[in-house]
Parts: sequence; C-alpha cells; structure tokens
Amino acid sequence: MIQFGKERCCSNEKIIIDSFLESTNKLIIEKLQKNQINKPGLYSGMLGDLLFCRYYAELYSKELTLYESVENIVLTEVFS
Repeated sequence: MIQFGKERCCSNEKIIIDSFLESTNKLIIEKLQKNQINKPGLYSGMLGDLLFCRYYAELYSKELTLYESVENIVLTEVFS
C-alpha cells in the first residue's frame, strides 16, 4: 500500500512537471515568434530559449516543425 501511494505521488509530480514544461515551451515559442528578444545570450537569451525548445521537442517526441520555424527566426536574428 505504501508503494502504491509512492507511485501515485510520483505520477502526480510528473504530470505537474510535464504541464510546467509544456507551458514554458509555449511561452518561449510565442516570445520568439513575436521577436520579443532580449539578447542572444546562450543561457539567459534567445539561444538558451532555443536550446530549451529543442530539448523539449526531443524529450517529448513533439513534432519539430514548430521548433524549426522558431530556429530560423533566432538564427536569422543572431547572424544579422
């Protein structure tokens, strides 16, 4: 019975984490699509945002089409 409770708790935590990551990914993609870009920094700027979106897409087996469109926006901005 304790083990079941532990699994259920972990399952609930995973749902919360998954939901948080999904909403974070959506916010980042919207920001990048609207060119609301602060700076090209790797950790705190648009490149860090891009890395997050890439790993999110791979981790959750999401379609990469949305990521690729955002990637083009960011790389164009960085190289200009």
